[in-house]
Amino acid sequence: MAPNFTMRHHRRGAGLHIKLSGHFDGTSAYELKHCLQDALNRELRVIVHTHKLASLSTFGREMFQKQFSVRPQITARIVFTGAYAQAMAPDGCPVQGSKKNGPRAPAYDPPGRSVHGKTIDNTLL
Repeated sequence: MAPNFTMRHHRRGAGLHIKLSGHFDGTSAYELKHCLQDALNRELRVIVHTHKLASLSTFGREMFQKQFSVRPQITARIVFTGAYAQAMAPDGCPVQGSKKNGPRAPAYDPPGRSVHGKTIDNTLL
């Protein structure tokens, strides 16, 4: 897992909220998958907030999405919000936007791409 990746969760209303922060990589994808599997055994709905993610690696995104690609009965119960919601959500997951989340993040971070004024080189990820 990326050294600064964290998942915090709390129950509010009819579901569990998971707030992601830091850098999302392949190991982070694996951790989130297991957290969601556990949560979906107890909760009707899980909301994943992505607005505090610093980056979303292509490998992490693809690895996470493949875990849920053939499970529409599960993906319909997971809602993604925030700047990386659209890029991160597997097919079938609802995505909610919010004005407070800031500008839409790129779907992936190609090598050498500038994001929010910082040059990213994710070839080592």
